[in-house]
Amino acid sequence: MKVLYVASEAVPFAKTGGLADVAGSLPKALKAEGVDVRVIMPKFGKIPEKFRNAMEHIYDGEIPVSWRSKYVGLDKIEHDGVTYYFVDNEEYFRREGFYGYGDDAERFSFFCRAVLNLLPAMDFWPDVIHTNDWHSGLVNVLLKLEHQGDERYEKIRTLYTIHNLKYQGVFPKDVMSDVLGLDWKYFNNGDLEFYDAVNFMKGGLIYADYISTVSKTYAKEIQYEYFGEHLDGLLRSRQDTLFGIVNGIDYDVYNPSTDKNLYEGYDVTTLDRKADNKVLLQKDLGLPISRRTPMVAMVTRLVAAKGLDLVVRMMDEILQHEDIQFVLLGTGDKEYEDWFKGLAWRFPKKVSANIYFSNQLAQRIYAASDIFL
Repeated sequence: MKVLYVASEAVPFAKTGGLADVAGSLPKALKAEGVDVRVIMPKFGKIPEKFRNAMEHIYDGEIPVSWRSKYVGLDKIEHDGVTYYFVDNEEYFRREGFYGYGDDAERFSFFCRAVLNLLPAMDFWPDVIHTNDWHSGLVNVLLKLEHQGDERYEKIRTLYTIHNLKYQGVFPKDVMSDVLGLDWKYFNNGDLEFYDAVNFMKGGLIYADYISTVSKTYAKEIQYEYFGEHLDGLLRSRQDTLFGIVNGIDYDVYNPSTDKNLYEGYDVTTLDRKADNKVLLQKDLGLPISRRTPMVAMVTRLVAAKGLDLVVRMMDEILQHEDIQFVLLGTGDKEYEDWFKGLAWRFPKKVSANIYFSNQLAQRIYAASDIFL
Protein backbone atom coordinates (compact mmCIF):
# COMPACT_ATOMS: atom_id res chain seq x y z
CA MET A 1 0.00 0.00 0.00
CA LYS A 2 1.12 3.56 -0.76
CA VAL A 3 0.21 6.37 1.65
CA LEU A 4 0.87 10.11 1.39
CA TYR A 5 0.71 11.65 4.87
CA VAL A 6 -0.21 15.36 4.72
CA ALA A 7 0.48 17.51 7.79
CA SER A 8 1.30 21.13 8.56
CA GLU A 9 4.08 20.12 10.95
CA ALA A 10 6.19 17.08 11.79
CA VAL A 11 8.99 16.30 14.23
CA PRO A 12 11.91 17.02 13.88
CA PHE A 13 11.28 19.70 11.23
CA ALA A 14 8.55 21.85 12.82
CA LYS A 15 6.44 21.48 15.95
CA THR A 16 3.80 23.40 17.88
CA GLY A 17 1.83 20.47 19.32
CA GLY A 18 0.92 16.82 19.27
CA LEU A 19 0.19 16.72 15.53
CA ALA A 20 3.93 17.07 14.88
CA ASP A 21 4.71 14.13 17.15
CA VAL A 22 2.21 11.91 15.32
CA ALA A 23 3.41 13.07 11.89
CA GLY A 24 6.97 12.26 12.91
CA SER A 25 6.32 8.85 14.44
CA LEU A 26 3.31 7.26 12.68
CA PRO A 27 4.87 7.20 9.19
CA LYS A 28 7.99 5.58 10.62
CA ALA A 29 5.85 2.90 12.30
CA LEU A 30 3.87 2.32 9.09
CA LYS A 31 7.12 2.01 7.16
CA ALA A 32 8.22 -0.73 9.55
CA GLU A 33 4.97 -2.57 8.74
CA GLY A 34 5.83 -2.56 5.03
CA VAL A 35 3.76 0.47 3.95
CA ASP A 36 5.29 2.77 1.32
CA VAL A 37 4.53 5.97 3.24
CA ARG A 38 5.75 9.47 2.50
CA VAL A 39 5.08 12.80 4.23
CA ILE A 40 4.46 16.24 2.75
CA MET A 41 4.41 19.54 4.66
CA PRO A 42 5.16 23.25 4.09
CA LYS A 43 8.79 24.33 3.91
CA PHE A 44 8.62 26.69 6.86
CA GLY A 45 11.39 29.20 7.39
CA LYS A 46 11.91 27.91 10.93
CA ILE A 47 12.93 24.41 9.80
CA PRO A 48 16.46 23.97 11.20
CA GLU A 49 19.25 24.81 8.78
CA LYS A 50 20.81 21.35 9.04
CA PHE A 51 17.66 19.91 7.46
CA ARG A 52 17.18 22.70 4.94
CA ASN A 53 20.76 22.32 3.73
CA ALA A 54 20.31 18.55 3.29
CA MET A 55 17.17 18.85 1.14
CA GLU A 56 17.20 17.92 -2.54
CA HIS A 57 15.37 20.39 -4.77
CA ILE A 58 13.31 18.44 -7.29
CA TYR A 59 10.76 20.80 -8.87
CA ASP A 60 9.95 24.41 -9.80
CA GLY A 61 6.64 25.53 -11.22
CA GLU A 62 3.44 27.50 -10.66
CA ILE A 63 -0.01 26.69 -9.38
CA PRO A 64 -3.21 28.77 -9.44
CA VAL A 65 -4.47 30.70 -6.43
CA SER A 66 -7.90 31.65 -7.75
CA TRP A 67 -7.31 34.18 -10.55
CA ARG A 68 -3.50 34.40 -10.12
CA SER A 69 -0.53 32.03 -10.33
CA LYS A 70 2.07 31.55 -7.61
CA TYR A 71 5.49 29.94 -7.60
CA VAL A 72 5.73 26.47 -6.06
CA GLY A 73 8.85 24.45 -5.40
CA LEU A 74 9.31 20.94 -4.05
CA ASP A 75 12.20 19.67 -1.94
CA LYS A 76 12.71 16.28 -0.32
CA ILE A 77 14.81 14.61 2.34
CA GLU A 78 15.12 11.11 3.82
CA HIS A 79 14.74 10.89 7.59
CA ASP A 80 14.47 7.69 9.64
CA GLY A 81 13.88 5.78 6.42
CA VAL A 82 10.89 7.95 5.42
CA THR A 83 10.80 10.37 2.49
CA TYR A 84 9.61 13.87 3.45
CA TYR A 85 8.52 16.39 0.82
CA PHE A 86 8.42 20.14 1.45
CA VAL A 87 6.19 22.58 -0.46
CA ASP A 88 8.23 25.73 -1.03
CA ASN A 89 6.96 29.27 -1.39
CA GLU A 90 8.85 31.85 0.65
CA GLU A 91 6.05 34.42 0.43
CA TYR A 92 3.77 32.07 2.33
CA PHE A 93 6.06 30.00 4.55
CA ARG A 94 9.32 31.85 5.28
CA ARG A 95 8.01 33.59 8.40
CA GLU A 96 8.75 33.73 12.11
CA GLY A 97 5.80 31.54 13.03
CA PHE A 98 3.69 28.77 11.53
CA TYR A 99 0.10 29.97 11.99
CA GLY A 100 -1.90 32.99 13.05
CA TYR A 101 -1.44 35.23 10.00
CA GLY A 102 -4.12 37.22 8.21
CA ASP A 103 -3.57 35.27 5.00
CA ASP A 104 -3.70 31.78 6.54
CA ALA A 105 -6.63 30.86 4.27
CA GLU A 106 -4.49 31.64 1.23
CA ARG A 107 -1.35 30.02 2.65
CA PHE A 108 -2.93 26.68 3.49
CA SER A 109 -5.28 26.47 0.52
CA PHE A 110 -2.13 26.97 -1.58
CA PHE A 111 -0.49 24.14 0.35
CA CYS A 112 -3.48 21.82 -0.16
CA ARG A 113 -3.67 22.51 -3.88
CA ALA A 114 0.10 22.05 -4.17
CA VAL A 115 -0.07 18.61 -2.51
CA LEU A 116 -2.30 17.33 -5.29
CA ASN A 117 -0.75 19.24 -8.19
CA LEU A 118 2.75 18.05 -7.26
CA LEU A 119 1.98 14.32 -7.34
CA PRO A 120 3.34 14.00 -10.91
CA ALA A 121 6.56 15.72 -9.81
CA MET A 122 6.89 13.23 -6.95
CA ASP A 123 6.08 10.35 -9.31
CA PHE A 124 4.20 8.90 -6.36
CA TRP A 125 0.58 7.90 -6.76
CA PRO A 126 -0.77 6.94 -3.33
CA ASP A 127 -3.61 4.58 -2.65
CA VAL A 128 -4.50 6.72 0.38
CA ILE A 129 -3.92 10.37 1.19
CA HIS A 130 -3.98 10.83 4.97
CA THR A 131 -4.87 14.44 5.84
CA ASN A 132 -4.78 16.02 9.29
CA ASP A 133 -6.64 18.92 10.92
CA TRP A 134 -7.88 22.04 9.17
CA HIS A 135 -4.57 22.93 7.50
CA SER A 136 -4.87 20.02 5.05
CA GLY A 137 -8.65 19.57 4.99
CA LEU A 138 -9.01 21.15 1.55
CA VAL A 139 -6.93 18.35 0.02
CA ASN A 140 -10.01 16.13 0.37
CA VAL A 141 -12.19 18.81 -1.24
CA LEU A 142 -9.88 19.65 -4.13
CA LEU A 143 -9.23 15.98 -4.92
CA LYS A 144 -12.95 15.53 -5.64
CA LEU A 145 -13.61 18.92 -7.26
CA GLU A 146 -10.52 19.54 -9.36
CA HIS A 147 -9.02 16.17 -10.27
CA GLN A 148 -11.88 13.90 -11.23
CA GLY A 149 -11.60 12.74 -14.81
CA ASP A 150 -7.96 11.75 -14.28
CA GLU A 151 -7.95 8.08 -13.32
CA ARG A 152 -4.64 8.48 -11.46
CA TYR A 153 -6.49 10.71 -8.99
CA GLU A 154 -9.85 8.96 -9.10
CA LYS A 155 -8.35 5.83 -7.54
CA ILE A 156 -7.07 7.72 -4.46
CA ARG A 157 -9.01 7.45 -1.20
CA THR A 158 -8.74 9.87 1.72
CA LEU A 159 -8.52 9.44 5.48
CA TYR A 160 -8.97 12.61 7.54
CA THR A 161 -7.77 12.70 11.15
CA ILE A 162 -9.13 15.19 13.69
CA HIS A 163 -6.49 15.97 16.31
CA ASN A 164 -8.35 18.93 17.81
CA LEU A 165 -11.88 19.79 16.69
CA LYS A 166 -11.73 23.27 18.22
CA TYR A 167 -9.42 24.62 15.52
CA GLN A 168 -11.32 24.43 12.24
CA GLY A 169 -9.84 27.03 9.88
CA VAL A 170 -12.81 29.39 9.65
CA PHE A 171 -12.40 32.36 7.29
CA PRO A 172 -14.55 35.09 5.68
CA LYS A 173 -16.70 33.78 2.86
CA ASP A 174 -15.05 35.96 0.20
CA VAL A 175 -12.13 33.48 0.19
CA MET A 176 -14.37 31.24 -1.96
CA SER A 177 -13.71 33.33 -5.05
CA ASP A 178 -10.67 35.42 -4.15
CA VAL A 179 -8.51 32.59 -2.71
CA LEU A 180 -10.01 29.17 -3.40
CA GLY A 181 -11.38 29.89 -6.85
CA LEU A 182 -14.25 27.47 -6.25
CA ASP A 183 -17.81 27.73 -7.51
CA TRP A 184 -20.14 29.38 -5.01
CA LYS A 185 -22.48 26.41 -5.26
CA TYR A 186 -20.15 24.55 -2.88
CA PHE A 187 -20.76 27.30 -0.34
CA ASN A 188 -24.47 27.60 -0.97
CA ASN A 189 -25.05 23.84 -0.64
CA GLY A 190 -23.40 23.85 2.80
CA ASP A 191 -20.26 21.86 1.93
CA LEU A 192 -17.95 24.71 2.96
CA GLU A 193 -20.39 27.16 4.55
CA PHE A 194 -20.28 27.60 8.33
CA TYR A 195 -22.36 30.40 9.89
CA ASP A 196 -21.87 32.51 6.74
CA ALA A 197 -18.12 31.83 6.70
CA VAL A 198 -15.89 29.20 5.05
CA ASN A 199 -14.76 26.27 7.20
CA PHE A 200 -11.78 24.24 5.94
CA MET A 201 -12.30 21.41 8.44
CA LYS A 202 -15.97 21.04 7.60
CA GLY A 203 -15.08 20.66 3.93
CA GLY A 204 -12.42 18.12 4.84
CA LEU A 205 -14.94 16.08 6.83
CA ILE A 206 -17.60 16.12 4.14
CA TYR A 207 -15.28 15.11 1.30
CA ALA A 208 -13.17 12.53 3.19
CA ASP A 209 -13.81 8.86 2.52
CA TYR A 210 -13.02 7.98 6.14
CA ILE A 211 -12.50 9.99 9.32
CA SER A 212 -10.42 9.12 12.36
CA THR A 213 -9.57 10.81 15.62
CA VAL A 214 -7.11 10.32 18.42
CA SER A 215 -9.07 7.95 20.68
CA LYS A 216 -12.31 5.97 20.78
CA THR A 217 -13.54 8.22 23.58
CA TYR A 218 -12.92 11.40 21.59
CA ALA A 219 -14.65 9.93 18.55
CA LYS A 220 -17.78 9.49 20.69
CA GLU A 221 -17.48 12.79 22.58
CA ILE A 222 -17.38 14.98 19.47
CA GLN A 223 -20.74 13.62 18.33
CA TYR A 224 -22.35 15.38 21.30
CA GLU A 225 -23.27 19.07 21.17
CA TYR A 226 -21.16 19.96 24.23
CA PHE A 227 -17.92 18.71 22.63
CA GLY A 228 -18.87 18.98 18.96
CA GLU A 229 -17.85 22.60 18.31
CA HIS A 230 -20.95 23.04 16.08
CA LEU A 231 -19.94 20.09 13.89
CA ASP A 232 -21.56 17.38 16.01
CA GLY A 233 -24.49 16.96 13.60
CA LEU A 234 -22.14 16.43 10.68
CA LEU A 235 -20.05 13.98 12.68
CA ARG A 236 -23.14 12.02 13.73
CA SER A 237 -24.11 11.77 10.07
CA ARG A 238 -20.65 10.30 9.33
CA GLN A 239 -20.52 7.95 12.33
CA ASP A 240 -20.36 4.84 10.12
CA THR A 241 -17.05 6.09 8.68
CA LEU A 242 -15.70 7.69 11.90
CA PHE A 243 -13.15 5.73 13.93
CA GLY A 244 -11.20 6.43 17.11
CA ILE A 245 -7.62 5.17 17.23
CA VAL A 246 -5.51 5.92 20.29
CA ASN A 247 -2.34 7.91 19.62
CA GLY A 248 0.77 5.84 20.20
CA ILE A 249 4.23 6.81 21.35
CA ASP A 250 7.60 6.56 19.62
CA TYR A 251 9.69 4.30 21.85
CA ASP A 252 12.88 5.38 20.09
CA VAL A 253 12.29 9.02 21.09
CA TYR A 254 10.70 8.49 24.51
CA ASN A 255 13.23 6.05 25.90
CA PRO A 256 14.92 7.31 29.09
CA SER A 257 17.80 4.87 28.70
CA THR A 258 18.89 6.38 25.36
CA ASP A 259 17.43 9.92 25.29
CA LYS A 260 20.35 12.36 24.85
CA ASN A 261 18.17 15.25 26.10
CA LEU A 262 18.16 13.91 29.67
CA TYR A 263 20.66 14.77 32.36
CA GLU A 264 21.00 11.09 33.28
CA GLY A 265 19.80 8.05 31.41
CA TYR A 266 17.87 5.42 33.37
CA ASP A 267 15.78 2.30 32.97
CA VAL A 268 13.70 0.00 35.15
CA THR A 269 16.82 -1.31 36.91
CA THR A 270 18.26 2.16 37.69
CA LEU A 271 15.25 4.16 38.80
CA ASP A 272 17.30 6.08 41.36
CA ARG A 273 18.67 8.05 38.40
CA LYS A 274 15.18 9.39 37.76
CA ALA A 275 15.51 11.31 41.02
CA ASP A 276 18.90 12.54 39.81
CA ASN A 277 17.11 14.03 36.82
CA LYS A 278 14.68 15.75 39.16
CA VAL A 279 17.47 17.28 41.26
CA LEU A 280 19.28 18.60 38.19
CA LEU A 281 16.04 20.04 36.75
CA GLN A 282 15.29 21.72 40.09
CA LYS A 283 18.74 23.29 39.96
CA ASP A 284 18.27 24.56 36.39
CA LEU A 285 14.81 25.96 37.12
CA GLY A 286 15.81 27.62 40.40
CA LEU A 287 13.60 25.44 42.60
CA PRO A 288 14.68 24.15 46.03
CA ILE A 289 16.56 20.89 45.59
CA SER A 290 14.72 17.96 47.17
CA ARG A 291 14.57 14.36 46.03
CA ARG A 292 11.53 13.71 48.22
CA THR A 293 9.29 16.64 47.25
CA PRO A 294 6.80 15.44 44.64
CA MET A 295 7.16 17.26 41.31
CA VAL A 296 3.91 17.78 39.39
CA ALA A 297 4.41 18.74 35.74
CA MET A 298 2.41 20.01 32.76
CA VAL A 299 3.67 20.27 29.19
CA THR A 300 0.80 21.64 27.13
CA ARG A 301 -0.71 24.32 24.97
CA LEU A 302 -2.28 26.86 27.28
CA VAL A 303 -5.85 26.76 25.99
CA ALA A 304 -9.21 26.11 27.64
CA ALA A 305 -9.66 22.74 25.92
CA LYS A 306 -6.80 21.36 28.03
CA GLY A 307 -8.83 21.76 31.23
CA LEU A 308 -6.79 24.69 32.52
CA ASP A 309 -9.76 26.34 34.21
CA LEU A 310 -9.73 23.51 36.75
CA VAL A 311 -5.99 24.03 37.32
CA VAL A 312 -6.54 27.77 37.77
CA ARG A 313 -9.31 27.12 40.25
CA MET A 314 -7.43 24.62 42.42
CA MET A 315 -3.68 25.18 42.14
CA ASP A 316 -3.42 28.08 44.59
CA GLU A 317 -5.13 26.05 47.29
CA ILE A 318 -3.04 22.96 46.58
CA LEU A 319 0.22 24.91 46.73
CA GLN A 320 -0.78 26.57 50.00
CA HIS A 321 -1.44 23.25 51.73
CA GLU A 322 0.76 20.66 50.06
CA ASP A 323 4.52 20.20 49.95
CA ILE A 324 4.83 19.90 46.16
CA GLN A 325 6.59 21.58 43.26
CA PHE A 326 4.73 22.50 40.06
CA VAL A 327 6.56 22.81 36.72
CA LEU A 328 4.84 24.13 33.60
CA LEU A 329 6.06 24.33 30.00
CA GLY A 330 3.97 25.76 27.18
CA THR A 331 2.48 28.73 25.36
CA GLY A 332 -1.03 29.69 24.37
CA ASP A 333 -3.75 32.13 25.35
CA LYS A 334 -2.40 35.23 27.05
CA GLU A 335 -4.82 34.99 29.97
CA TYR A 336 -3.39 31.58 30.92
CA GLU A 337 0.20 32.62 30.24
CA ASP A 338 -0.24 35.60 32.57
CA TRP A 339 -1.96 33.51 35.24
CA PHE A 340 0.84 30.94 35.38
CA LYS A 341 3.44 33.70 35.48
CA GLY A 342 1.54 35.13 38.44
CA LEU A 343 1.43 31.73 40.11
CA ALA A 344 5.22 31.49 39.87
CA TRP A 345 5.51 34.99 41.34
CA ARG A 346 3.26 34.05 44.29
CA PHE A 347 5.01 30.72 44.93
CA PRO A 348 8.62 31.21 43.76
CA LYS A 349 9.90 28.23 45.78
CA LYS A 350 7.21 25.89 44.49
CA VAL A 351 6.43 26.90 40.89
CA SER A 352 8.43 27.20 37.67
CA ALA A 353 6.39 28.62 34.76
CA ASN A 354 8.22 28.33 31.45
CA ILE A 355 6.17 30.21 28.86
CA TYR A 356 7.88 29.01 25.71
CA PHE A 357 8.53 25.66 24.09
CA SER A 358 11.70 23.61 24.15
CA ASN A 359 11.72 19.97 23.13
CA GLN A 360 14.81 19.34 25.28
CA LEU A 361 13.16 20.85 28.36
CA ALA A 362 9.98 18.89 27.66
CA GLN A 363 11.91 15.63 27.61
CA ARG A 364 13.68 16.56 30.85
CA ILE A 365 10.38 17.38 32.54
CA TYR A 366 8.87 14.06 31.44
CA ALA A 367 11.85 12.22 32.91
CA ALA A 368 12.05 14.19 36.14
CA SER A 369 8.43 14.58 37.23
CA ASP A 370 6.71 12.29 39.71
CA ILE A 371 3.16 13.23 38.70
CA PHE A 372 2.14 14.31 35.19
CA LEU A 373 -0.92 16.55 34.96
